[in-house]
Amino acid sequence: MALNAQKRVDKSIDAQGLSTLQIDGNNCFKIRVTASQTNRILIQTNIAGEHNEDMVVVAKRSNDSLMISTRFQPLFEADNDKLSVHKLISVELEIQLPKHMNLNIKSDIASVEAQGDFNTAFIELNQGNCTLASFSGSATVNTVQGDIYVEANYVKVSADSRHGVVKLQKLNFGENHLNLKSIHGDISVFKTE
Repeated sequence: MALNAQKRVDKSIDAQGLSTLQIDGNNCFKIRVTASQTNRILIQTNIAGEHNEDMVVVAKRSNDSLMISTRFQPLFEADNDKLSVHKLISVELEIQLPKHMNLNIKSDIASVEAQGDFNTAFIELNQGNCTLASFSGSATVNTVQGDIYVEANYVKVSADSRHGVVKLQKLNFGENHLNLKSIHGDISVFKTE
């Protein structure tokens, strides 16, 4: 048994001609995306767990979109023993991309943090929380269980939580829209300076 069952995978992709980053986060525990002054998409993946060597990061370019996902290698066979339920794997994605791109993320378990200037963001989460920090752009965020926390300004905000608490700080109006919805999570929107 390895004492340090962890691996790191780094990828660097030329962002020229790309306008949209799509992330299938169904195998991920945490996803961090930062928009910055760069012309590349930098992907750092940290994978921990007994079967970390069997997990791969897939980056597929299609027209003006880059699709990122993690999955087990094609020939991987899961253990079939009484302890297999305890053999968990944890995947964390940390991505840096050029400013003003479109971002689409869907995940069943991941929590998402996005920071910076985006054109649009569409984030759909089942269990995880969503944090948009120093966020600029339009966004639609839907969660089932997770909380939504936003720091923004110069946007129009629509926020609704069926069973959670909604706290909205007064923001300056702008052309961008934030459409925030949760079933069980709380929603908090704060003004950035």
